[in-house]
Amino acid sequence: VSLTPPPRIGACCAVAGKVLYVLGGTLEVGDTKELALDDVWCRDARKKDAPWTRLVGGTMSKRSAHWAAEESENEDEEEDEEEDLGSTSSDSDETAGEEEEVKRDQWTR
Repeated sequence: VSLTPPPRIGACCAVAGKVLYVLGGTLEVGDTKELALDDVWCRDARKKDAPWTRLVGGTMSKRSAHWAAEESENEDEEEDEEEDLGSTSSDSDETAGEEEEVKRDQWTR
């Protein structure tokens, strides 16, 4: 089983010799949760398919996996509800656009 680091933004990356290191960053879980990661990963920077090695597991790895699973379940439930209501994504996009316009109007007054 090959491990890979979870997707992240704002990570610190460095190359030392032939090794790429990735440290920390932020993991976005759904629309409402952001987790600060404190893990460290490395891989051979010369090889495209080089496996990742986790040097430090970090304290958030178990929690982030649990929350990601929860979020996935919630998204599945929301999709089922939208199908039941006959809602389309374009309907929600239009509503979101209208809400943004109202917010902008409030700030420009």
